[in-house]
Amino acid sequence: MTSAEKLYQDRIPQPRGFATKLFNDEGDMFDAGEGCPLQDIEFNSAPAIEFADAKTTKEICPVALEARR
Repeated sequence: MTSAEKLYQDRIPQPRGFATKLFNDEGDMFDAGEGCPLQDIEFNSAPAIEFADAKTTKEICPVALEARR
């Protein structure tokens, strides 16, 4: 399934993703994350998101997927 806006069967190829935020993580951090015990993890099936922001991506992805067919 995709967003609640429009549902597709899982066998239809399209970008999918999942994100989570971990609080109070005591594991190893990158230098930029030292002193802040948070980790953001994102899984995305698209090879890259080259769009400006989430709103633009939401508008362009359906057009790009349709063009591939």
